[in-house]
Amino acid sequence: MENEDLGLHLLEIEITNKCNLNCPHCYVDRTKPTFMPAEKVYELIDAAINHNVTRLIFTGGEPLLCPNLFEYAEYARKKGIHSLFLMTNGLLLDENNVKKCKIFDEIQLSLDELPDTEPSIRNDYLNVLEKKFKLLRENKILFLLFVTLNKLNFKLVPDFVQYAKKQGAYVSFNCLVP
Repeated sequence: MENEDLGLHLLEIEITNKCNLNCPHCYVDRTKPTFMPAEKVYELIDAAINHNVTRLIFTGGEPLLCPNLFEYAEYARKKGIHSLFLMTNGLLLDENNVKKCKIFDEIQLSLDELPDTEPSIRNDYLNVLEKKFKLLRENKILFLLFVTLNKLNFKLVPDFVQYAKKQGAYVSFNCLVP
């Protein structure tokens, strides 16, 4: 790799602070739900290209609430972003939008608990999410389970790894700062 290729590697664009959940550990300020102005999103994508960003992640709040999400992703692809990701809670994935999600190299889904454990943060979330895993697998979309560790689940790291394998997914861990 040439030195001129080095620099900014990853950029996360929080396109909205709106969300369909209210997780107690979330850092997103939801007091005034809004979407980032489209011109700002396009400006950030252009800046990512100019700075040789290799991984661009659309996040939120819940980015699937943003009506322009797929337009932004198409723009980023056309501009030359090589690795494009979506970080979502997954609840809004459905038959209507899953095909459009193929534009992303990976879907990163939030997960905090395992089957047969007491729900710790999101009630009945996992039962719904497992249906989304199936939908992603059926559509051959790579997905990663993004686990925020907390005092109730941090001892379960090996179990999360096994669960992810069973689901046909990768797993990554984020440390919760109390």
